[in-house]
Amino acid sequence: MSKGQILVVDDEHGIRTLLSEVLNIAGFQVTMAADGLDALNQIRKNKFDLVLLDVNLPKVDGFAILEKIRASAPTQPIIMISARTEKVKEDMAKEKEEMKKTVKKVEDELKAAVEKIQEFEAFQKQEEAVARFNSRMEVIDQGYELDDEDRQVLASDLKELAPTEEAFAAYQEKLAVMWKHKNKEAKAAFEKQIQARIDEEVAKKLSVSNASETKTAEELAQEALDNAKASEVTLPNNNEAQSQQPVSFKEKFANAFSRENIVIS
Repeated sequence: MSKGQILVVDDEHGIRTLLSEVLNIAGFQVTMAADGLDALNQIRKNKFDLVLLDVNLPKVDGFAILEKIRASAPTQPIIMISARTEKVKEDMAKEKEEMKKTVKKVEDELKAAVEKIQEFEAFQKQEEAVARFNSRMEVIDQGYELDDEDRQVLASDLKELAPTEEAFAAYQEKLAVMWKHKNKEAKAAFEKQIQARIDEEVAKKLSVSNASETKTAEELAQEALDNAKASEVTLPNNNEAQSQQPVSFKEKFANAFSRENIVIS
C-alpha cells in the first residue's frame, strides 16, 4: 500500500531518477517533472501529499514555481531541494542583504517624508495661530478703547486661549463685564445721552432767559405808559390868556419813550 503521492521536480535526469527510486523503495508513489511548467500541469491534474522542488530549474526557477503553486494551492506541502546548496544559500543571503538595504532606504525616505510633513504641519499651525491671534486682537480693538498696558494683558490672554470659537466667545463675554467702561459703543451711547441732557438744559435756560427779557420789556413799556398817563404837558398859547390843553395818547407815548425818560441799569 502506497504511503502517499510525491511529485519530484528536477531538471537533471539522474537526480530525478535517483530520488524516484529511493522514494519508491520507501513505499511512496512518485511522479516526475523535468521543469517548472510541467510541475504546474501535474499539480493541476493530481493531488500530491508532497512536492520536492529543485531550486535551479530551466525556463522558470524553483522560487517562481513556488509562488505560483502557493497562489493556486496554498496548503500544498513543498520541500525545496538543490544540488548546489551552498550557492543557493549565498544567493539567498545576498538577496536578503539587498532586501535589507532596500527596506532601510525606503524606511529612511519614509522617515524624512514624515519629518517634512510634520514640519509643514507645525508651520501651518503656527501661521493659523498668528492669523487667529491678529484677527481676535482686531475684533477686540475695534470694540474697546485700549492703551498699551491693556493690549499687553490682552495679548497674553489670547496666546493661552483655546483655538475654538466657543472659547473666544466666552472670553468676549468676560471682557464685556470687566471692560464695560472701555466699550466704545457704551461710551458713545453714554456721551450721546450726556450731550442730549446738556442740549435740553441749554434749551431750558434759553427759554427762561427769553421769557425774562420779554417780561422786562413789557414791564418797561407798561411803566412808561403809566408814567406818560400820569404826566400832563402844557402847551403855550398865542392868546394873552393861557390855557391848558390835553395831550394826545400818541404824544404821551412818545414823551414816555424819550431819551430823558428811559433809564438803563
